[in-house]
Amino acid sequence: MQTDPDFSRFAQGERGLFRVVYDRYIHDLYSYGRGLCYSHDNCLDAIQDVFTRIYGMGPEELARISNIRYYLLRSMRNRLTDISRRSGNLSENIEDHPFIADVSVATHEMDSMEEDRLLAGQVRRLLELLTPRQREAVYLRFMQEMEYEQIADILKMEPGSVRTLVFRGIARIRSCAPAEIKAVLTLSILAGKFF
Repeated sequence: MQTDPDFSRFAQGERGLFRVVYDRYIHDLYSYGRGLCYSHDNCLDAIQDVFTRIYGMGPEELARISNIRYYLLRSMRNRLTDISRRSGNLSENIEDHPFIADVSVATHEMDSMEEDRLLAGQVRRLLELLTPRQREAVYLRFMQEMEYEQIADILKMEPGSVRTLVFRGIARIRSCAPAEIKAVLTLSILAGKFF
């Protein structure tokens, strides 16, 4: 269980911390929404709706949120689905929607910026080999550091199926990665340095 001390204090009545919580998670929510291939405007609308709902919750409701990152990502996906249904743009099977992970390399070495850019491009191409569901599951597991049970809830799958999905995705990445980046890539994904 991941706890956010600022969210916990907000839930206990320190309303001024709402902005801190908002600023901490807005980029993750926006990236996730865009990864699900929703428009810029729909993502911003969904983020506003999700945070407006949180701000309007009472202390009892807020106290039931044990992991704010999980709650926000699940709410974001659900809200985007609702927006699409209302506009008539949602296909019958949401699993058919692509997932495009935002790939970047999290290093702070100035002399390796070009190398990092090239490596991020290789990772992006490897992720494109995965199914959209695999990409989303790998993103949620390694970038958003979610538990398999949480991913299963978001993707409406069984936890064992999510484990298999992530395992097969990582196996596919490893099998297709060039030898010179295979070790670095595996360690980086496991450390959450990509996306």
